[in-house]
Amino acid sequence: MAEIGSVEELRREDGKLPTFTLLGSYPLLYLDRYNNPMCADCANDPLTEPPAVMGGVFYEGAAHNCEVCNIEIESAYGDPDEGSCEGHESLEGEHMGNTVYCNGDCR
Repeated sequence: MAEIGSVEELRREDGKLPTFTLLGSYPLLYLDRYNNPMCADCANDPLTEPPAVMGGVFYEGAAHNCEVCNIEIESAYGDPDEGSCEGHESLEGEHMGNTVYCNGDCR
């Protein structure tokens, strides 16, 4: 995860925490004070304990499950440790300053 900030920095004008960034629609991942991952829906729920305290763009890495509802939260570019797709060469490269990997969705 990159560009980690407090939830207050990420909160929209309507008071809600977004699921994706406005530019590029990158997924956002939220964390509670114990660094447990949380989806935007649970981070927005005022009854969630412990509450989300930070969040950021989830560019790459293995998917995480929300600690509260167990929904899978996928990164924008997948897990670089998964390697390339069967029958494909590695698709490593640069895109807007971020390393891009084949995440299996190319079929």
